Amino acid sequence: MKYFNIINLSIYQISWFIAALYPGKGALFIAALIVIHFIMSPSKLDDFRLLNIAVIGCVVDCLMIYFNVIITSNNELPSTLMLLWCVFAVTFNHCLHWLSAINVKYISLIGLVLGPASYYGALNLNTFETTLTDFQFISLYGFIWALLLPIFVKYYIALKVLFNHDNEAQKL
Repeated sequence: MKYFNIINLSIYQISWFIAALYPGKGALFIAALIVIHFIMSPSKLDDFRLLNIAVIGCVVDCLMIYFNVIITSNNELPSTLMLLWCVFAVTFNHCLHWLSAINVKYISLIGLVLGPASYYGALNLNTFETTLTDFQFISLYGFIWALLLPIFVKYYIALKVLFNHDNEAQKL
């Protein structure tokens, strides 16, 4: 589909705002957006393979909750955040695929800046609270995302190599 990257980006942005503004009530709507994504996606199986990224993200967020870095209403990972991780994971096949073409140090720099910006935005929308100062919060999430984003991109590249190689082997 010619414009699917724009659709994918739109689904992610809408999901982010729903998760940030309605953390206890928006799960059904985000789930519906995920279904729409998979119905429309030109690469359903490849998207599904990327959902392991969501597992890693959920584990990291659970650790942040456990250590009181972020405080949610019931001290559990909101279902909206779990689903947002699923939406984020599939962006690597679509609107974030360009990350696979740039140097890892730039990917890390992007993670350093944009990862904490997303969480800090949610913090300012009162999606959750934190026990840290703004500086500590942004620094911690900057460190985490400077590591995570390159790992996610390397995983995406590894999947593409692994499964494109399998497809080539099957043709022989």
